[in-house]
Amino acid sequence: TKLLKHNLPIVGCLVHRRYPPFDPVMYRGELNSYAPIEDYENGALIEVDATGCGCLLFNMSIFRTMPKPWFKFRDNPDEDRGGIIGEDIGFCHDIKQNGYKIFIDTSIHIGHLSLMEIDKQSYLLYKYIQKHKQNS
Repeated sequence: TKLLKHNLPIVGCLVHRRYPPFDPVMYRGELNSYAPIEDYENGALIEVDATGCGCLLFNMSIFRTMPKPWFKFRDNPDEDRGGIIGEDIGFCHDIKQNGYKIFIDTSIHIGHLSLMEIDKQSYLLYKYIQKHKQNS
C-alpha cells in the first residue's frame, strides 16, 4: 500500500546484498561503473540508477513499451571486469534507457533471504567487524 501511494511507475523497498559486504542494493552511475549508495536518509524516497528487482512495484505499462525478453543475463562488455551482468541490474539499465526513473522508499526495509535473512543490521555488523579488523 505504501509503495502504491507514491504513484510512480517504478518504486521499491530497501534491500541489502545477500553476501558480504551486505551493502544496500541501490546504485548510481552507469552499467559497469555503478557505485553503491550507502549514505541516504532513512525514510527518504530516493532515485537510483539500478537496484535488485526482488521487491519492486512496476506499472505494468512498462512491459508493453519495452522489448522482450525483459530479464536476461548478459556478458559484461568490460573485458577487465569480465563475468556476467545480472538480469535485475541489466533490466534497470534498460528501464533507464527507455526514459523511466527508479525510486527506492528507504522507510521500507525488506530482508534478503540467504542461509539467513540479510538486512541493515547485517550490513552494519559487517562494517563494524571490518573496521575493527583494520584497527587490530
